[in-house]
Amino acid sequence: MNISEKFKVDFIVIGVQKSGTTAIDHYLREHSQIEMSNVKETHFFDNDSFFERNKPNYNVYHNNFDLSKKGKTFGEITPSYIYWNNSIKRIKEYNPNIKIISILRNPIERAYSHWNMSVKKKRETKDFITCIKKQELEIKENKYNQNLSFSYVDRGLYLKQIKEVFHHFSLDKVMFIKYEDFLSNQEQTLKEIFTFLNH
Repeated sequence: MNISEKFKVDFIVIGVQKSGTTAIDHYLREHSQIEMSNVKETHFFDNDSFFERNKPNYNVYHNNFDLSKKGKTFGEITPSYIYWNNSIKRIKEYNPNIKIISILRNPIERAYSHWNMSVKKKRETKDFITCIKKQELEIKENKYNQNLSFSYVDRGLYLKQIKEVFHHFSLDKVMFIKYEDFLSNQEQTLKEIFTFLNH
């Protein structure tokens, strides 16, 4: 058995998108006892192709980490995990003892920030209200197909997502943060995160 097969990531920040995860990633990388993934978003557990026939190659995932940093707490941030179907289940199957962190933002503000990012990246050409109304109608008529790029409304339906997290993980393994609390008092929020991670 090689080192990658013995190794397990200790925590994942699973979301949500446009809620300060880039800032949290920066601060976690500054901590001397925490080792983050080589890239901010590994997109392993939301990549369905890795889980065909239910035989994921975790070595592919572990290639995102410097496994020589022994004794560190290893983590990563991929904001779409809380949203993407089966991601939370896959994380639990990978490591039942992993710790889960999520930061939640007002869904309207989150949706607008998401739409604005899509416009800047030239992915979106429709105005915000048109996009929201279209997606709301699709969801209402059960015609909406989950996607990562244009999920302005769907990503903000937190109840379903939170229920999925607690279906797979006990309360002591999960930490939820309000984006507004993080904005108003970053130092206190970071202290709470570090305490949750036993640092």
